[in-house]
Amino acid sequence: MYSNLTIGIITCGRPTKVAACLKSVHAKAGRDTKVIVLDSSLNDATHKVYADYPGVRVVGFAEHMSPSAARCLLAQKVDTPLL
Repeated sequence: MYSNLTIGIITCGRPTKVAACLKSVHAKAGRDTKVIVLDSSLNDATHKVYADYPGVRVVGFAEHMSPSAARCLLAQKVDTPLL
């Protein structure tokens, strides 16, 4: 539906919340919208969630960072005109 749009999700684990978020994004925006998740706490539970959404690009990072730093990192990963 929105092939020129990337939606960025910044999280620290929280598999239940990120699953609900991804479900909502795919229901509203469609499968053509690119989704990037920045997750500072990848674990077995979050990997299971991301496996249900094969088109989602997951970027893990080791240390916690401020929201603004995470948004900057996200902006570097985008290849669409809209974020």
